[in-house]
Amino acid sequence: EQGEMNVMVSGFTDDRPLRGITSPFRDNWELSTERALTVMRALIAAGFPRGKIFAAGFGETKPIAANISDANRARNRRVEIAPVPTLESIPK
Repeated sequence: EQGEMNVMVSGFTDDRPLRGITSPFRDNWELSTERALTVMRALIAAGFPRGKIFAAGFGETKPIAANISDANRARNRRVEIAPVPTLESIPK
């Protein structure tokens, strides 16, 4: 149906490696994915349809600020939620 949308929940990290840090995560990819999954699960628990949402982790690969200060690194540790059209909704 035209106008039908899914939702992508994307997780991101700063560029600091987790090596040497006591962490349940192996690396920033895993941490960013868990961030996205945590938000996705909260949205589903609040009633969002399970079949209309998915999660992705991008690690440190897509910063929105240069990782040159603590403030900028904090901006890069984030979750974004974006609409994604379904294949059926794309005009042919």
